Amino acid sequence: MASKSKDDVVLIEKLALEVPNQYLGLITLNRPAEMNPLDWSLSRKMRKIVEDLAADKEIRVIAFTGAGKAFSAGGDLKAYLTLQQSEEDFRAFLVDVHGLFDYMETCEKPAVALVNGFCVAGGLELLLACDFGYASESARIGDGHVNFGQMAGGGSLARLPRRIPPGIARELLYTGRLLTAQEALRCGLVNRVVPDGKLIEAALGF
Repeated sequence: MASKSKDDVVLIEKLALEVPNQYLGLITLNRPAEMNPLDWSLSRKMRKIVEDLAADKEIRVIAFTGAGKAFSAGGDLKAYLTLQQSEEDFRAFLVDVHGLFDYMETCEKPAVALVNGFCVAGGLELLLACDFGYASESARIGDGHVNFGQMAGGGSLARLPRRIPPGIARELLYTGRLLTAQEALRCGLVNRVVPDGKLIEAALGF
């Protein structure tokens, strides 16, 4: 197993599988105090990380999770105060975010979201860009943009109604309500619910 410095905002690990020289590529968002926001610099960094893991012949599956109590609670609201003042910068940010998620959808390596806690706004959009998702029992999942006077810009307006029944998607988008892990499983937003602390084990099993 190899990983980057724990000072990084994102950690990359290669977790050995039972087959020799075959690994799970695990990406961990590592700003737990801020609930792992998906900001502009991170979206660009993650695109390069995913591309590198996809090109690594030893990697069988790419997985995403978050440090602390959140998978990702969405964008960096403090950074948005500055970013959204510039139409040019905000447009460039959205282009980069969509570039990351679009690449994940077409990547030849399957991607799994390991939803360990709050998965909201940009976190939900990251989940939706993955091929499938596993959630811990304590996970809470939803769009949540409306709770902060925001509109989803990273793809959930399009991807969410394609993943789950449109009526449920509209409710989540209009109300900002968060689903429990079991509710997310019942509507098809995630594929499995596992006990807290067992997400990595489940991903390795896959």
